[in-house]
Amino acid sequence: MDNEIAEKILNKKTIKERDSKALAATIVVYRTLGYCKEEAILSMQELVHRKNNGDDFDYEHYIKEKIKEIPETTVGEKQLEAFKATLKNVKSGTF
Repeated sequence: MDNEIAEKILNKKTIKERDSKALAATIVVYRTLGYCKEEAILSMQELVHRKNNGDDFDYEHYIKEKIKEIPETTVGEKQLEAFKATLKNVKSGTF
């Protein structure tokens, strides 16, 4: 449990260090693959915070356009779940 809390704190710190396009990319990944939900929420919060403080990056348009660029998939649910599991393993370093 302590590792999970430490990871959340680390995510919050590194989110602030990422550029706006990287934050938006995290949201695109979540909206298209359903992966990295917590990071996507933190990313959206950071983008909103930046916009409220004068950043002129149009993240809503950027996210919408990037999602349009992703081709439709014919992958079945099993393959998608396997892919998500692989991404999770890569992220945790157990791949």
